[in-house]
Amino acid sequence: MDIRPIQNQSVDALIARISLGSYLQSSAWAEFQTSFGRQVTRLGAFSGDELRGAVTMIRHDLVMDRSYLYVPHGPVAADVETFAALLTAVLAEGKKQGVMFVKIDVPMTPFDIPATTLADWTDGTALQPRHTQVLNAQLSDEDALSAMHQKTRYNLRLAQKKGVTIRWSTSDEDFTSFLDLQHQTYARQGIHPHSDRYFRLMFETLRQHNMVELVLAE
Repeated sequence: MDIRPIQNQSVDALIARISLGSYLQSSAWAEFQTSFGRQVTRLGAFSGDELRGAVTMIRHDLVMDRSYLYVPHGPVAADVETFAALLTAVLAEGKKQGVMFVKIDVPMTPFDIPATTLADWTDGTALQPRHTQVLNAQLSDEDALSAMHQKTRYNLRLAQKKGVTIRWSTSDEDFTSFLDLQHQTYARQGIHPHSDRYFRLMFETLRQHNMVELVLAE
């Protein structure tokens, strides 16, 4: 297994082949993080000329000139052997850059990750949601509703009764509305937010790659 620096587009093709690959490992996300001022390092795992896996590492700076490497939902790999090899490469890169620690939000994978693969790692706080929910979009509306919790069905039908409508948008005007709602939510819930610049750079970068849309309920 040969581990070496990789071009962005090669990773996107790999993610497309691996159905559980995350956009947080994509070239667009790396571009956004770079534009935000963070150092991004990307490595690929090759078997001959075949790309079998890849990892995007983002350096987060802390106080007193300290930092850590963060791998969001990665490495992306076709098999467990490639995954393990990339984990080793991540640790080596962390030592090379002299960071305090390496944080990985382990991705969903098409294979089982043996406990021994992560034996030297310790559980920490997650930067990404620990759990996701998947809804089968092929179901009819009634079948989808029947599979939901009774309270969920009630809230959906109440929203319809109250005249709530949903639309999709990538406009700057609607993005401003999104930021306004973010500020209201932060103030109400006491959340420490990302900056407006962070969200705006994210939106503008991903929009250029057709990878983002706002969903507005009115």
